[in-house]
Amino acid sequence: MKIHNCKFIGIVAIAVGSMTASLSVMAQDIAPEEVIVTGSRLNNTGFTSPTPVTTLGAEQIERTAATQVYDLTNTIPAFRASAGPTNTTRGIRTAAQAILDLRGLGGARTLVLVNGLRPTPVNGANAFDTNLLPASLIDRVEVVTGGASAAYGSDAVAGVANFVLKNRMEGFSSTLQYGMTDRIDAQEPLVGLGYGSSFANGRGHFIVGGDFSNNNGIESIYERDWGRLEPGIVSLGAGRAAGLPANLITNHAERKYSSAGGVIAKGPLAGVAFDANGNPYNMIVGTPNGATQMVGSGNYGNIELPGQNIMGAYDRLASLARVEYELTPDVNLISQFSYGTLTTHTTAGSFQPNDIIIDVATNPYIPESVRAAAVAAGESTITLAKVATPFGDVKPNKSGNSLENMNLLVGLEGSLGSGWDWDVNYQHGLTNSVRAFKNQPKVGNYYASVYAVTATNGAIVCGDLATNPNFVKRPDQILNVEPGCQPYNPFGYNNATEQSLAYFDGTTSVDETVEMDNLTANLRGALFDMPAGPVSVATGVEYRKHSIESISNVPEGSVGFFANENNVTYDASYNTKEIYVETEIPLLRDAAFAQALSLNGAARYTNYSTSGSVTTWKAGATWDLNDMFLFRGTQSRDIRAPGLIELFQKGGQGSGLLRNNGTSATVIGFGSGNPTLTPEIADTTTVGVVFQTGMLSLSVDYWDISIEDVIG
Repeated sequence: MKIHNCKFIGIVAIAVGSMTASLSVMAQDIAPEEVIVTGSRLNNTGFTSPTPVTTLGAEQIERTAATQVYDLTNTIPAFRASAGPTNTTRGIRTAAQAILDLRGLGGARTLVLVNGLRPTPVNGANAFDTNLLPASLIDRVEVVTGGASAAYGSDAVAGVANFVLKNRMEGFSSTLQYGMTDRIDAQEPLVGLGYGSSFANGRGHFIVGGDFSNNNGIESIYERDWGRLEPGIVSLGAGRAAGLPANLITNHAERKYSSAGGVIAKGPLAGVAFDANGNPYNMIVGTPNGATQMVGSGNYGNIELPGQNIMGAYDRLASLARVEYELTPDVNLISQFSYGTLTTHTTAGSFQPNDIIIDVATNPYIPESVRAAAVAAGESTITLAKVATPFGDVKPNKSGNSLENMNLLVGLEGSLGSGWDWDVNYQHGLTNSVRAFKNQPKVGNYYASVYAVTATNGAIVCGDLATNPNFVKRPDQILNVEPGCQPYNPFGYNNATEQSLAYFDGTTSVDETVEMDNLTANLRGALFDMPAGPVSVATGVEYRKHSIESISNVPEGSVGFFANENNVTYDASYNTKEIYVETEIPLLRDAAFAQALSLNGAARYTNYSTSGSVTTWKAGATWDLNDMFLFRGTQSRDIRAPGLIELFQKGGQGSGLLRNNGTSATVIGFGSGNPTLTPEIADTTTVGVVFQTGMLSLSVDYWDISIEDVIG
């Protein structure tokens, strides 16, 4: 698989706004410090580095009144605003994590750093949740929009986002903030506190603080006028007319031949639908789009479906404590501990059966007029499709994600004199996440329940499994059928009995723990002087170990016990060893055609315990023409290594659609890790120009990214 991403961008200014009221009280003195911008491990600024770097300072951060880091990064155009705790799509569960996505290449290809170091991932995909960072303690954000694997390692294909936290504060700071929509929902209070002080006659300094916020969310799109129009994304397919896009956002978007109360999906009775009470009517079929979608049917607005979220509710805590102590005039001891939690709650309509087979002769719930029409048409069965879960809005599918992240860092940093400095850091981190999905139908029990018959005593009961037509396409599910079957009436909405709901209702959960141990050592300084300036170099080594333990409560996930979220218990680990070097060579200074001209290069050798060795590199140049214009460009080889889930996950399972010649059927899909995966390889070209005069700094950059051996 291959991905190609090519863009031309120009950034003049960033304007942000918020619907919040905030009050900040600060009494602090932040000491000046040497700034090493993330675009390089050498001392460069964002407008002089060979790769484009966007920096948001403390003043800009405060002006955004962001309640979470994700709100802040979304103001930068290079980030794609993908799913986060306050960002969701109709009919899709809100994700617990706010994963950054540079250039739309996916969160797995954006490397997140905290103070230049990798934080512990929040999942087995090596992603980090930016909600776990205290927004009130962020000093600046540096975003590199270019390949940076040679300098920072795997995952920096689209770029790097480095969050630099405050390490100096004298006194107390606080932020009180409250926000809500103009409909008086999504109410969100935020409290941010911080305190810092020196001790031991100024040799030591500590800072402690954090944020707490919670949002009650917006559960349903039907609470908005635009939501009652039931908007959705409709695929036009490969056969669309020239000039039309592949996808449209349009109103009245629905599943083809599907309704909340049920609709006969095929055969001579196709289009006969059932209202909330199970009464038949002829559905006005919308304009078809592909095999599974339509627009503007007679279902529009009849029933408010659950799981159509705007924003999920969440609670968030992010805290940090940091201590620095001067052991000698040239050596500092650093210790830092961070702790964060995030809990989200939302609803979803994930199970939408479209192939319920009803026996016309024996089913006691089928309306008599429909039974007679089927018999007259020579049909012994009808196939029913439903767009709503069997629980309706009485017990909608609910998703709850609880995340807890801890990082402990101990390090030494110092100076060797003559412009050389060094640092050594050890970090241990742990993330525990529990994902629970309530009201998930047990597939075997569900299809046993829909095969209702009338017993000899007149009672409605479940039919014999051996004659149940719903198990012809899913024979393995017979093994999952539990005793005590209760018949279910699929005609209508919210009409299931408590007994049938209890029979196929279930909760599936996954308790996952991800750990990381990271040891790094770096050295940088000037090797020697040239006529145009010193030749600077940075070098270092790194060792990382990632491990995961995933515990599932699904009894038989490999054969699809639940409709979705079937996971299998497993544990695994791998390690990474790296060494890198970066240098900058000044070629000219104060020449007739170049105020400054320099070359920048980096190389990194990486060895993975799973896939062996790989080398990444970067070559760049900056040409400072005069005080107003600077031209820059880089060419790099970058990588993304597979994560724990992609390597080792064991047989997760869910339902999906199999499409053929305009028809579709529900099938079981399996996902499993592949331990033989090797890293993705990306080639990145970036060229740009920087214009500076007076108070204006403008950069315009072009990038071209081509990725091969994509892990999909």
